Amino acid sequence: MVVGKKAGCPVWDLPGGTLENGESDFECAIREAKEETGLEIVIIRKIGCYYRPLYQDIQHILVGRGVGGQQILNGPKTANMEWFTFNKLPLFIVPNRKAQILDYVRKKEPGDVGINDSKIIYFFRQLINKK
Repeated sequence: MVVGKKAGCPVWDLPGGTLENGESDFECAIREAKEETGLEIVIIRKIGCYYRPLYQDIQHILVGRGVGGQQILNGPKTANMEWFTFNKLPLFIVPNRKAQILDYVRKKEPGDVGINDSKIIYFFRQLINKK
């Protein structure tokens, strides 16, 4: 699986972003993968829809397969990209991402999942964002 560091972010994450007006979650995943990795993909299946109530955030996690394109190693949105296996993910990866990846590895049926983010982390993020 390809994991990247977005420009200005010290942790690893899967490619992704925000839905554009009228775009489906599948269309968004295909577009974001191309923008952030340079790879053209087809969607294989949805892993799940993860809700983060503290952040009013919904994450649609999908599995794709590369079908073309040229990998971007360093671009306007991506500071670094590497390939990892499921059992050797980077130590500093976005919180909750390992659990979402494990849902795929365990072949868990897609569904809606609530994520209980730490309230103390949320509090400190709010303080940092006010500056």
